[in-house]
Amino acid sequence: MHLPDDVLAVLPARFTDSTAWQVALHVALPRVCPVILFRQITGKHKQQGGGWMHGMPKGACDLGGWARGGLGVQIEAKLGTGRLEPAQKVWRRTCATWGAVHLTAHANHEEPAADQVLRVAVALNAALAERGVR
Repeated sequence: MHLPDDVLAVLPARFTDSTAWQVALHVALPRVCPVILFRQITGKHKQQGGGWMHGMPKGACDLGGWARGGLGVQIEAKLGTGRLEPAQKVWRRTCATWGAVHLTAHANHEEPAADQVLRVAVALNAALAERGVR
């Protein structure tokens, strides 16, 4: 498996912050895995012009979506030594109860970004294959 050239062109050499890691996964994974992903915003947010937007529950993953066929997919992006918070562990259990794939994608500051994205793509494709998604 390899990343398409246009994806490689937008990846940083190394990850310096968690937002860059989330963006890389959001851009790359749908190109090499049978998934569609969206950025998930948690909590309640006041909107310009009034009203409130109600986002995902506290602890929900950074990225969520579906695999081909409708299987739920949730990906938590962690950079450095980041560990799941208690609310994120609750979300992971909720995903298991509902039969969704939950993947914690770890990255670091040292390895090339492309290698780390590919590692997650391989893990995600393996998790999907276990559920019959190709």
